[in-house]
Amino acid sequence: FTYLSAGSTENVTIQFDHPAETGDKFLVMLHKDADEDRVFDFVFVEDGINVEDTAVFEGTQMIAHVFAVP
Repeated sequence: FTYLSAGSTENVTIQFDHPAETGDKFLVMLHKDADEDRVFDFVFVEDGINVEDTAVFEGTQMIAHVFAVP
């Protein structure tokens, strides 16, 4: 994960935990740091509800973007 401060951010670097090849696709999704610890807490409970750092929405649209490795 990459922590972003509030406001506009450009040229964000994303580090992969495994090798990525040209054309591999990834989903980048914005989440709110609910407990403000700068740690990505993404926990699912049995019924599938995200209970920690929640996804950010603009209206009903989740802020996310799919990209391919160049």
